[in-house]
Amino acid sequence: MEPAGEQILEAGRAIRPYLVDLFPERPDTHRELDVCLAAALALTTRDEQAAASEVSALLRTHPETAHWTAKFAAHGVPEDAARRGHGPGGLGELVIAPRYACPVDDDYVWYRRSVGVLPPRCPTHDVRVQPAPRTPR
Repeated sequence: MEPAGEQILEAGRAIRPYLVDLFPERPDTHRELDVCLAAALALTTRDEQAAASEVSALLRTHPETAHWTAKFAAHGVPEDAARRGHGPGGLGELVIAPRYACPVDDDYVWYRRSVGVLPPRCPTHDVRVQPAPRTPR
């Protein structure tokens, strides 16, 4: 799969924890979108390109998700999961929060921005997400 397709799949995995915040006044919207994203991501095992196309279409459906996805594209992670490190030499390298993913199907990704926060459970499989560094395909 081409890098753009993998990036859109990763955006679909990573946006799921943010849907509640993106649609605070519309719980039905975030629930429906989460279910649709999970179903589209499940296609990955059979046809990655079809899955990427479906996820892309879902992420463009709402201005909130389209805007979030555009910001995600800058670093390949959610905006709040990337920051510039500060050290003795001034601005340092980009520091990315540790990535956690659903161990069952890798369809739900969460970034741990604080060690004091317990990793959530995947809403699709009801299992706690596990550390899962992103590996190139």
